[in-house]
Amino acid sequence: MKTKMITIGILLSGLAISLTSYTNRTKTSNYIEETEKIIVSEGETLFKAKCTACHTTTKPEDMSKLIAPPMMGVMMHVKKGVKGKTETEKRENAIDFIVDYVQNPSAEKSMMGKFKVMPSQKANVTVAEIETIANYLYDNFPAKGMKHGKMKKGNKKSGCEAGCGTGCEGNCKH
Repeated sequence: MKTKMITIGILLSGLAISLTSYTNRTKTSNYIEETEKIIVSEGETLFKAKCTACHTTTKPEDMSKLIAPPMMGVMMHVKKGVKGKTETEKRENAIDFIVDYVQNPSAEKSMMGKFKVMPSQKANVTVAEIETIANYLYDNFPAKGMKHGKMKKGNKKSGCEAGCGTGCEGNCKH
């Protein structure tokens, strides 16, 4: 009888610990999700305030009216061009590249041949803001499943044979 009571007590204690652990894990998971939503929201808000005067988030019908490349194309090129041994390292390198390029743009660093080199944004955006924007862009662009070479032909302004419209001048891998 005493052994059964001890066994039942141990089982109930284990169940209580499991439930507490599950509840804490759920709270932690919810906290992480909410934090990610805030970061995305802040990144999107900063992007709209600081970047959309020149950049769009989608490919417009008339590419000839663009003054800067759409972010879906930019981020596709950044993700393809930045190296890293792990996904975390690749992400960090992409964020570092974006921060550096926004502050110190040059033709040598540019991944978008069709467009002129953007002016430095040092006076318009802080490093912390660029990092927030870059994280938002990395997580949201290009759209999942977007295939560069399968984009609709016809709107190209550059010599890109695939008609990607991002200004790669045929230098990207389609």
